[in-house]
Amino acid sequence: MKVNVSSLREFEFCPRTIYLKHVLNIEPDVSLEQARGLVGHAIRKELSLRQAKLLRKIKCESDLNLLLQKEFECIMVELPYIYKEKLSGLNLETLFSEIESEIKSEIKYISNRLTSLVQEQGLTEALKTVTPWKVEYPLQSDTIGFSGIVDKIMTPLSPVEIKTGRVGDGVWEGDRLQLCAYGMLLEEKFNQEIQHGFVEYTRVQEQRPVLFTERLRRRVLDTRDKISEILSGNIPEICPHGSGRKCNACGLKEECYTL
Repeated sequence: MKVNVSSLREFEFCPRTIYLKHVLNIEPDVSLEQARGLVGHAIRKELSLRQAKLLRKIKCESDLNLLLQKEFECIMVELPYIYKEKLSGLNLETLFSEIESEIKSEIKYISNRLTSLVQEQGLTEALKTVTPWKVEYPLQSDTIGFSGIVDKIMTPLSPVEIKTGRVGDGVWEGDRLQLCAYGMLLEEKFNQEIQHGFVEYTRVQEQRPVLFTERLRRRVLDTRDKISEILSGNIPEICPHGSGRKCNACGLKEECYTL
């Protein structure tokens, strides 16, 4: 049995969500806030993946902001076709209007970051910095028992995970586990040691490094084993993390407490 890498992050949030979603196959109703989050995630991810494309179009640095604005308009049109399954049933027109100003504000950060990159490195080197070797690259391993799709792989070989939600002071533990698992999968596939990767927090336009230490690798494998136990029928207790805030934010709260 292979564990999906994204389950590491779910487990870190709450082990019981693994049981509810992947054993009982319960799909939570999508709240308005969650719907905004889904659409916002899709838009921010597309803006991240298209940065190299935009840099190749510029003739001068002042072009960037206008190009980003135009690309945002294209994304709004193309989103339902790219994320057809994930966004199915949502009132996209209303959701777009609700988050448009927020995204446009973030576009200024993207423009400033890319402009600084071009000024510091020159266009040719800046393009190398933001151009992934692979995008949405599938990985799997029978040996370490994981499968998943990493958002980006940069050169030299290092994984990048795009995260579009709220940002803490460092890197969220679930993001660290997920990124390290992708690093371990890449090591096996390409027979090459990978010492670190990056979590890209789009809201602040930062790529934060994560070292793949022995402790983190061990924790990835230990979490994998705990997830496998749940998938095999071991039922986690209610609220194992002891955080009421997590429970209140969870779309599975009602089913969790009534089963």
